[in-house]
Amino acid sequence: MNNMSLSKLSTCISCYSYIVGWYDVPEGLVCSFPVTINPKGSWSVVQDINQTNEVKEKIKEAVKVIITYTHCIKFLKTASILQKHLFNF
Repeated sequence: MNNMSLSKLSTCISCYSYIVGWYDVPEGLVCSFPVTINPKGSWSVVQDINQTNEVKEKIKEAVKVIITYTHCIKFLKTASILQKHLFNF
């Protein structure tokens, strides 16, 4: 069994979170970010990571994909609702 100690502040894991502007990701998206967890169980996003230009570009590309998928899902939900109301499906 893997025993992970949450008492070490240097422990960094990844956590999905509603975004409030970290890493230049637009507010409102849900993404995974590096976090630390304190001994009491609360977490905070690690914000002092030095990012290369390559990493920044990959984050921008990922954001574009997430936004595209979000728009597609909204469109499909709207189309489904219209289909039910217009054609009684």
